[in-house]
Amino acid sequence: MKKSLNNTLQKPTLSIKDKTKILVTVSVAALVISVPLGFERIDFEVRGYYAIHIVSVIFGLVLSIIGIITYFEFRKTRLLMVFAAFLTITI
Repeated sequence: MKKSLNNTLQKPTLSIKDKTKILVTVSVAALVISVPLGFERIDFEVRGYYAIHIVSVIFGLVLSIIGIITYFEFRKTRLLMVFAAFLTITI
């Protein structure tokens, strides 16, 4: 017998609103921490170079958080590997 599609899909544990709050909080915290540390004693000419790195670290953190949230919702090894890849690239 075939199982219906509704029985095989898992329902997420966090709502979209909760996920948005988590991601915004992580992004703001990373920005607030990294900007003073990154721009403290930097010449004006190379600030763009450091800004690109700060933005890429924040983007990597957000993708890592999305990866771990998704892994905890669905418990698939492939999603754990995606999280590990994002975290490794960010580090």
